[in-house]
Amino acid sequence: MKKKNNITTPRNESERLIYALDIGTSKLRMAAGYVDSSKQIKLKGYLERPSVGIAQGCISDMQQVANNIALIVQDFQNKFNCVVKDVVTEVPGWLIQAENQQGTYTVASGTVTINDRNQAIKNAIAGVKFNTTDYDIIHAHPKKYQTESAERIENPIGIYARRLDVNVHVIGCNYMYKKNVDKAICMTSPNIRVNSVVYVGNAASAAVLSSGERDIGVVQIDLGDSTSSVTVFEGDSQLISFGINGGGSYITRNIAKEFSLPIEDAENLKIHCGVASPDYLNPQDLVSPITIQGNAQNGDSKEIQYGALAYVIQQSLIMMFDRFLERINTIGKQSYKSLEIGGGFVLTGGLANLPGIDRVLIERIELFKQNPAYDFLTCTPKVRLGVPSGVAIFEDACDPKVIANPDKAVVIGLMRAACFDTLHEYTGQSVTASEEPRTMWAKFVDWYNREVK
Repeated sequence: MKKKNNITTPRNESERLIYALDIGTSKLRMAAGYVDSSKQIKLKGYLERPSVGIAQGCISDMQQVANNIALIVQDFQNKFNCVVKDVVTEVPGWLIQAENQQGTYTVASGTVTINDRNQAIKNAIAGVKFNTTDYDIIHAHPKKYQTESAERIENPIGIYARRLDVNVHVIGCNYMYKKNVDKAICMTSPNIRVNSVVYVGNAASAAVLSSGERDIGVVQIDLGDSTSSVTVFEGDSQLISFGINGGGSYITRNIAKEFSLPIEDAENLKIHCGVASPDYLNPQDLVSPITIQGNAQNGDSKEIQYGALAYVIQQSLIMMFDRFLERINTIGKQSYKSLEIGGGFVLTGGLANLPGIDRVLIERIELFKQNPAYDFLTCTPKVRLGVPSGVAIFEDACDPKVIANPDKAVVIGLMRAACFDTLHEYTGQSVTASEEPRTMWAKFVDWYNREVK
């Protein structure tokens, strides 16, 4: 007889139990796991359900989102015998601002202390140019430190110096997005709080990238349903972070427009018949027809060739990939003399499962390298699909094949990032979206809106 999965059972003092909530445009996912000091995850539970009330990665219907979160939380608690009290969730790349800033601090004692290091980082954070009223700072990633006698210092604590300099990659989350997510979760239950909000790119990278890739340079691209996030690492440092308002749904809309189809039919075509390029098809398949059944709304049946569908998808991907490469080149030039990506590109998200998508990106990288306007960026034409690594799965949590998928990178990475990617180490304050204390009256209003109205 199998022992029931009780995920509230403590493991050891070095592990933390984290609840992750991935609020995507197409899927709502929840996972829980213990994360140990070596960043290994013991997955204790996983559930997903279709998303509602989300458009372009943002809340479009607060009540629908709150109800959907309430359903998955209730199902999760019942199935895995737990009580969810706080969650970590994400912000898509197009709703962040990211900058590289330098901070300096005078070392009064002559030997760098933890306080000296933290003050240098805080001074770098204070120099950001984006409006911190509109964007809450959620990540600060120090790169190499520098003193008057040494450069590229990894850990400055205990080093003799009169001055400490540090370059910091700072990321801010759109304040209103953060507040809306917090409200939706609080409407679910006044007892559940948002513990932290993590940039999607950081979450996906935490799940799928190796330290070796980060060191020699790698571009991680998370391709979601309606948003995409791009994160660049080199020298084991995060250098560039951004997102665009476009993903799988951008391709779906292009298919719908090209063939005059309803969005639902176009999405089904992409999922069940789509490939990333006509080159991925055999010659006989190029002209093979796909029959779209007609109905009262879209009229008679129509036929579409596999090759024609693949061409539309290919052109959509080319537009997206070229936009990514151009923005990496433009943003990078503002802070660096050159950038070498030796580890290639790693794709995550649901769209990464599209057959042949790696080939299309490799072709764009090869063409990009031949353009002298982009000599700043040197890329190895290597692309792989990223699946979560370092995850042990409890026997009742889920089928291991479910987690071994690029579309699970964010929800798994959120757990790891919640432990190892916060401001607490440098500021002494945890990042939380729930800033105001909740009064009894506020809790009553939430209950009334949820249960009575």
